[in-house]
Amino acid sequence: MKKLKELLISLLILGVGAGGFVALKASRPRPTTVQVQERAWLVSVQTVHPRPVSPVLLLYGRVESPHLTTLRAALTADVLNVHVREGQWVSRGEILVELDQREAALGLAQREAELAELEAELENELRRYENDQRNLENERTLLELTRREVNRYRNLAARQLDTESRLETARLALEKQQMALAERELAIRSHDSRRGALQARLQRARALRDLAALDLDRTQVRAAFDGRIVDVQVSPGDRVRPGDALTSQFDASALEVRAQIPTRYLDQLRPPSGAGSNGAEYMRPLAATLHVRTRRIEATLQRLSAEVAPGRAGADAFFSLPPRSAQLLELGRTVELQLELPAVQDAVTLPSEALYGSDRIYRLIDDRLDAVTVQRLGEWRTPEGEPRLVVRSDRLASEDRVLITQLPSAVDGLKVRTP
Repeated sequence: MKKLKELLISLLILGVGAGGFVALKASRPRPTTVQVQERAWLVSVQTVHPRPVSPVLLLYGRVESPHLTTLRAALTADVLNVHVREGQWVSRGEILVELDQREAALGLAQREAELAELEAELENELRRYENDQRNLENERTLLELTRREVNRYRNLAARQLDTESRLETARLALEKQQMALAERELAIRSHDSRRGALQARLQRARALRDLAALDLDRTQVRAAFDGRIVDVQVSPGDRVRPGDALTSQFDASALEVRAQIPTRYLDQLRPPSGAGSNGAEYMRPLAATLHVRTRRIEATLQRLSAEVAPGRAGADAFFSLPPRSAQLLELGRTVELQLELPAVQDAVTLPSEALYGSDRIYRLIDDRLDAVTVQRLGEWRTPEGEPRLVVRSDRLASEDRVLITQLPSAVDGLKVRTP
């Protein structure tokens, strides 16, 4: 009886608990439905109007000179005087280095003596030839007389009116005269070859004499052009040999800047297709500017390199500089160039914040972003001097609104709003 009572009490407690749970669940408050609204990012935009724009390409280049000359010794000699120092300005023909002239002067004297000796030999040959020509007829006359004398003695000997010894003497005289005539004729025939050989030797001697005179003149090393001394590599007392470097200078009128132009801009430097039928007009005449010590220097694009070196992203361009720029620039100096490119049609100018990546901008269509791939054409500056990017795309039209705010989450279709 007692166990039954405990069981009933337990069941009653469970029933009360279950009823309370059901009552609490039935009486709980209903949750309110929250409606999520899409966020609109506050951005700035620029209304664009495609138009012709002349982009400016910012380049960094190095000052060079195609006329960088190293003056070298042409002979073996001692350095006597050095008249210049590194960085000094010199004029064309100015003496830079003097070498000892004594050895060169002795060499010139020797060559002049050899030349005089050969001139005397040639003069003797000409006189000998004239003498041979004069005596040739005499030799022939003597030969004829000697031959008659032999015939006379032969007739006398045949009639036993004279001795045989006198006939032999006459024959011997005839043979000697024949040999003398032959030698005279040979001397006359070989005159041209002997004279030619002497004239060749004489010409060689004159060349050696002139070379020795040139060596003597080269003991005074002179400036090749108006310019500036880059370095000096000798001092008085040094012994130099042919080919040894003495000093270097560059031509002040031939300074240029070498700058690399990215490949994507190279087509803008060339004239339109068909502009130069003979292929000579392969490059537009474009102007560039650089600023040095508050001075503005105008440069002109002269040529492009013939190849793009491996590992490089463009071709080298060479800009000529006016002669006065040599007063402001040093060889090897790095300078900043602003190259004005030809006008581009249907281009727009935007602040750098409008560009995402290297070739993407966003325009607004119904307050949502629309990605547009553009072609970068260079830079441009406002009248106030503010930099702008020059881009172009066939998808951009007049009155389009372009995003000019950098959004880290910018994607196609993102909702935005403007102030």
